[in-house]
Amino acid sequence: CELQKVVLERERAESAEKTHAERIRALYEIAALSGLTFEQQIAKILRLGCRLFKLDIGKVCRVNEEKSTSEFICVVAPDGCNISKDTILDLARTICSITYNLDRPLVINNMGESQYKEHPSYKNTCLETYLGTAIWVNDVKFGTINFSSFNPSGPFNESDEDLLRLIGRLVSVTLERKHAANEIQKSKEAAESA
Repeated sequence: CELQKVVLERERAESAEKTHAERIRALYEIAALSGLTFEQQIAKILRLGCRLFKLDIGKVCRVNEEKSTSEFICVVAPDGCNISKDTILDLARTICSITYNLDRPLVINNMGESQYKEHPSYKNTCLETYLGTAIWVNDVKFGTINFSSFNPSGPFNESDEDLLRLIGRLVSVTLERKHAANEIQKSKEAAESA
């Protein structure tokens, strides 16, 4: 009986390690793709996150602290879902308001049974599952990346949180590259007009 437990535990560990390696490989493949716009690359990252976490919606949100808003700058969602790019919401009415201020990922497996069940976001969207983390661009807090679903999901573990952090970092680097490319273009245009 004890030997059987050891064997089962080893098999679980090997399976978890294999899954982790597959996830990292999938992220690497997206990071290594050439010929995509920055927006296309972020959309691919979000689609991969949705697939890996088995959730329906992926979003990158820019937080404007001065205006207290959250803007969806990239969204991946099923057809018929009323969530789209360029949507701007009052920050206090979003779960991003919580995520943005945390130093760790926020993971909610079942919003209706969580401490957030009275949050305005839950009342407005009925999203049951939420995984999100703050993202930084050029050492400045930018916003959040999050994945969600209308159905309870999970449970999620430490490996999922690590993956979420890694996905967030990949999006951050992509946004930093976009910012650098924009600055180069502005400099080039300024030099050409001088």
